[in-house]
Amino acid sequence: MWSDLDLTASYVKALLLGGSPGTGTTNPNALSDLGAFDEESLREVVTEGRRQLDHQSESFRHATDRGQLLLTVTLVAIGFEAATFGKITGTSSAGEIVALILWLPGFVVTLLGLAAAGAVVAVKATFDRIDTTQVSGWKPPILRQLAADYASAVRQGEETVADRVTVFRQATRFTVWGSMLASVALVVALAAPGADSSTSGTGSHQGPTAPKGVPHHGRPRLGSLTRQGRPSGPRLDRSSMPASSYRTTRSSNDG
Repeated sequence: MWSDLDLTASYVKALLLGGSPGTGTTNPNALSDLGAFDEESLREVVTEGRRQLDHQSESFRHATDRGQLLLTVTLVAIGFEAATFGKITGTSSAGEIVALILWLPGFVVTLLGLAAAGAVVAVKATFDRIDTTQVSGWKPPILRQLAADYASAVRQGEETVADRVTVFRQATRFTVWGSMLASVALVVALAAPGADSSTSGTGSHQGPTAPKGVPHHGRPRLGSLTRQGRPSGPRLDRSSMPASSYRTTRSSNDG
């Protein structure tokens, strides 16, 4: 496990500072002498070498695709942990210290998972390939040299793919560990005594209320004033008055 951590650290360093990462996996298979191989056997070595190189390219692409998915998941986990920080620090209870002790390392470990996932996607990979341009400049017969080059290229590619998968696994561990610590910290903060009283005051804000017996001086209602600024009083409903009284009122006004 410690070797995996060293390899992950070298990948994170290469992501942040550039350069090539270290090598954690060593292929134990050594290149054998092909001097005793006949022409048909050499062709089989070349064919098998091509198949292995194609498989390495597919495995490397699969690892980087999973790294991109893990990078997205880790970003979501960081957003969740950042949202829980307000809940933890807003409890004002004895459990806040315990929750912070759990939350802080969890958040740091999740950030390491983000860096490791980015390293899986972005760090330079080293593969050996057979350059046809160089092969065209060889002197015949070239089959034996070509078989030896394919065998050597396969060795380098296997180490690169294995290291990339190892860093991906470690990045997954970091993300899971950090999210678990942050979740436990949130549970501890909410379960602590005094958490309910501290969170209940986060509702809608209400203005100060006046004591009993003291009138509340607020803005006057618009309907309480007429256009001249005078208080509006009851209007005279002429339709409800008898016709005689209406005429009397008209005549008295004329007089």
